[in-house]
Amino acid sequence: MGKNEIEEFLNYLVIQRHLSASSQSQALNAIIFMYKHIFDTKTEWLDNLVRVKRKKFLPVVLSISEVRDILGHMCGITKLMAKLIYCTGLRVSECVQLRIKDILFKLEQDAGLTF
Repeated sequence: MGKNEIEEFLNYLVIQRHLSASSQSQALNAIIFMYKHIFDTKTEWLDNLVRVKRKKFLPVVLSISEVRDILGHMCGITKLMAKLIYCTGLRVSECVQLRIKDILFKLEQDAGLTF
């Protein structure tokens, strides 16, 4: 396969097979690896490739009032755990493993946090 065939194949993967950007990069890297290490030849620069645009995902963030509403509808241990996770940035697994001796109640009162 020459330069044109490689470009046609990679463009086919993107346009007709709707491959993601990471899959297109993986296919390109596999072809480059094959030519470099197996055939022991250098590949020409592939100018006419159609590159897939990576999707940008915006994080979903709750507003302060939405967090208050959610916490207002909770009660008991789950409310305590949710407040700890929200206020301290703990992971759920870290919160589940917490013990009483891990909490500094004096610091909590000084910071104005009430559970």
